[in-house]
Amino acid sequence: MKLPTLLAVTGLLALGSTTPVTPAVPRALPQVQPRKPVEARQDDVAACAKASQALYATPRPSQIPAGIAYDCLTSAPLNATAAKSLLGALPTYLQWQSTLDALKNPPAEYVEKQFPGVDIIGGLKQIEEDIDAGQLTSEYDFGWTLYTLLVEAHDGHLTYVPDSVGGVFNWGRTVPLVSVSEDGTQLPGIFTFNDVLGMKYKNISYTPSPVVEIDGQDATLFLEDYSLYGSLQDRDALYNSMFYELAQVSLGAYGGGVGMFAGGGRARYVFPGATTTLKFANGTEYTMENYARFVGDNFRNISTGEELSRHFFRYITAGASDSIPVPGPPPSGETAEGAATAASIGYPVPIVAGPINLINGFYIDAPSYEDVAVLQVPSFVSSASAQVAFQKTTQDFLPKAIADGKTKLIIDLQANGGGTVMQGYDLFKQLFPDEDPYGANRFRYHEAADLVGQVFSEVASQTPRGSTNGTIRGIQSSWYDYHQDMTVDGKPFGSWKRKVGPEDVNGGMSCTTVRLACQVAL
Repeated sequence: MKLPTLLAVTGLLALGSTTPVTPAVPRALPQVQPRKPVEARQDDVAACAKASQALYATPRPSQIPAGIAYDCLTSAPLNATAAKSLLGALPTYLQWQSTLDALKNPPAEYVEKQFPGVDIIGGLKQIEEDIDAGQLTSEYDFGWTLYTLLVEAHDGHLTYVPDSVGGVFNWGRTVPLVSVSEDGTQLPGIFTFNDVLGMKYKNISYTPSPVVEIDGQDATLFLEDYSLYGSLQDRDALYNSMFYELAQVSLGAYGGGVGMFAGGGRARYVFPGATTTLKFANGTEYTMENYARFVGDNFRNISTGEELSRHFFRYITAGASDSIPVPGPPPSGETAEGAATAASIGYPVPIVAGPINLINGFYIDAPSYEDVAVLQVPSFVSSASAQVAFQKTTQDFLPKAIADGKTKLIIDLQANGGGTVMQGYDLFKQLFPDEDPYGANRFRYHEAADLVGQVFSEVASQTPRGSTNGTIRGIQSSWYDYHQDMTVDGKPFGSWKRKVGPEDVNGGMSCTTVRLACQVAL
């Protein structure tokens, strides 16, 4: 099949990643395959020894075969007492999740078009029952079951990654995928990124063919299912995240890497199998060995599942909290977020460059685009050191674009998974200074939230806004200070009691609906 036009003006991917040809059918995550109970078998004893030998071979590899790493992980027997203790502690934290009740009893349209409902608290109880029934016998089986329970909420801010899932190995495939149109008008097909690059640089002797099956399953259906391990709420966005995409790559460590199929984003926690087989439309097949990347500190002298548990899995008991490692300062490469960087691969040189490619302003050097300016915003930033530089990029770019005769503005939000909410509001206000953006939300009501709000609101009311005290500023910028928000009609609440409610919303107790008071917060 001929591919005359796969690449864009900038040098890569004509359409980037695009939505599936047919609408996605809502379905739950692929189920965990039950495994035999973990016993002291010789093959189990050798599994981690093999992983250690592979990791410390000469020369030292950056990754090892996924199958070897997986056999080691699944050889660690479950500490059932610690697992059940964790399950008992989690509801105290999960009660703060505002969508808890809606996830359990979602609207019919959500179930029809997006995802099935999920009872998070009930799911914890089910995991405990499965432990008692002997259905979960390894640390990995328990960790994976717990991890995927929270994944079913499809909420980027709700996640728990047990040590067995993300603390020892991350996973990946060696071949990323792209979704592109062959000529810019046909519906997109699925191709390997290697083939696209090969055709671009004319260093392959064959005509690339689209991928039609992955591990014996229709390629689109496989990717739709696999995308459910992502954190996004939209089915099309989840599907798009499977592919290599320039905007994600431009974000470096802050982005989704080379796409979820290849182990980018949260797919790094998903064991992809020991191998993956791609079948192409021309009838050929390619089988790749998947890999594991060691993310721990030291794997030397680890030869059994028990030794793996003792070294990597932290069982928290009363009085032991001070033994939990506390993250240190960010690597030195992350300290210069306020500094502008060079153009991202596949993008024009910025006219106004923002911090570490979180935002850039550029023009399109092509016929018919002489009056167009582009503000690329792949992230709304989430680090304090980049906030001011991020905001200033827009402040500098907009007047320059007008002075240069640009009359049209494209805001490119590809890869943008969120960040600092206030940066989104600020960008809106820079574009529409006389308009207040409408963004309403409700928080789940429970007694602890009410008590925090009472204290925060009282403290915030005692000090004028603009305090130089960092603690006071933090309280006054919190949702728990009633001054920070307004009613849906744009009126001040006047008291915490009026803001907190609570109200019965679809069978669950929620605080009243609020809007951010931009004149207070910005």
